[in-house]
Amino acid sequence: MNGLDVIAVLKGFGADIVFSLLLGLVASFIVGYIGVISKEPVTSLPLIVSLGIGLLGALAGGYVTARSAQQEPVFNVIALSVVIIVIGAVLAFFSQFPIWYNIASFALVVPFTYAGGYMFMNRRAP
Repeated sequence: MNGLDVIAVLKGFGADIVFSLLLGLVASFIVGYIGVISKEPVTSLPLIVSLGIGLLGALAGGYVTARSAQQEPVFNVIALSVVIIVIGAVLAFFSQFPIWYNIASFALVVPFTYAGGYMFMNRRAP
């Protein structure tokens, strides 16, 4: 595995987790506040927000991985996608999320992670 940069993948995974946690705290405050104001039960909104946050975290992770990789950033971004999918599959086994949520998560994590790497690889020089 000549092109695999484990440190870059770990940095990307860390960025995914940190970004998702920080954005999740902000979103939970906002969604909680909206729920208090509307006084109506919110059903799918928290799941949709959670899915979006996770995908934005994958985007950030892909960017950090591509930026940190010494060589072959695409290969390392795909490796990050595999790590996220494997950990997500383990967590999904123990979760009680609806099936649409798990399918959407698994179907979209690779494109979003790749998009983050693509953003880094195609950035414009200042």
